[in-house]
Amino acid sequence: MEDLSLNEEFFDDVSDQQEEENLGRLKTTTVNGDSNGDGVLESIYSYSARSFSIFDEDLEMIYDSGS
Repeated sequence: MEDLSLNEEFFDDVSDQQEEENLGRLKTTTVNGDSNGDGVLESIYSYSARSFSIFDEDLEMIYDSGS
């Protein structure tokens, strides 16, 4: 995620979120998330395996499917 261009209207403190100790190591895709085609993402999409978690806008986990 550290190399994504994120829309600052949708994400607070982008540079802090992209630090490795925060979300910087998260593997993401740019296939989705750019709603207006300007190369700046309004949403972040990531893939995982076996289980998944859903986070709210404050990055608090609201659901985890388990192992």
